[in-house]
Amino acid sequence: MLSSATGVFAIILGFGFLILVHELGHFLVAKWAKIRATQFAIGFGQALVAYRKGIGFRVGTTEPEYFKRAQEHLTQNPPPTEQGDPASAGSSPTTNSKDDGKAEERQALADAAKLYAAADQLGLGETEYRLNWIPLGGYVKMLGQEDMDPNAQSPDPRAYN
Repeated sequence: MLSSATGVFAIILGFGFLILVHELGHFLVAKWAKIRATQFAIGFGQALVAYRKGIGFRVGTTEPEYFKRAQEHLTQNPPPTEQGDPASAGSSPTTNSKDDGKAEERQALADAAKLYAAADQLGLGETEYRLNWIPLGGYVKMLGQEDMDPNAQSPDPRAYN
């Protein structure tokens, strides 16, 4: 009985190592191409433990604290507004009704880009390294890579698109 449990553990450990190396390849190429990788995860589902530079280790995800700190910094240090800012494009009252959803989406993306910039100013790591509950794979989540909406665009110059 003990040897079969040891064998199963060895198989899980071996597959975990292969997954780690495979996903590390995606991660390193994204970093080389200067794409913002927001998560590097082994496993699927909710985060069991996570680490992010500037926040440290946490049980669960570091994202709520990351965005909370970024929002507080942004509130205390608002960025200067620029004329012709693409984030404000489409928000004028003359926008036609077909574009209303897109204008709101562009504004939400621009707000997210400002949060990422605020977090960068604080020295918070852009990548959350996670070990998730279901050890059957892994992924690298890159900003702008939306599998459910391949036409999604992000104003962030470091987005996947």
